[in-house]
Amino acid sequence: MNDKMTKPVRKQIYLAAFRKWGFEAQHRQLMEECAELIQATNKYLNLPTEETVASFVEELADVEIMIEQIKLQTDYLLLEDRVEKQKESALLSLKTRVMKDKEGSE
Repeated sequence: MNDKMTKPVRKQIYLAAFRKWGFEAQHRQLMEECAELIQATNKYLNLPTEETVASFVEELADVEIMIEQIKLQTDYLLLEDRVEKQKESALLSLKTRVMKDKEGSE
């Protein structure tokens, strides 16, 4: 399969999903996909096989798709900007912790 989805095509699909199933159903689907990712991650960490890796990758992709849908649909809340600001803050915090641990191990 060599049909790479462009951003505009993805956007159309995401909007069609929201029109078909609605705001609440898509948010609940996100919760379900997150739960499945948790299970797949646990199985992969306990027994890393090709099957558990494939399951982990599948669930990770499903969660990313749902997150992209939610961010698109909740644009009126400026969610994407808020998420990016929060990610920036979280990354700065992570950087601080990593550098602190690095300095302590030298």
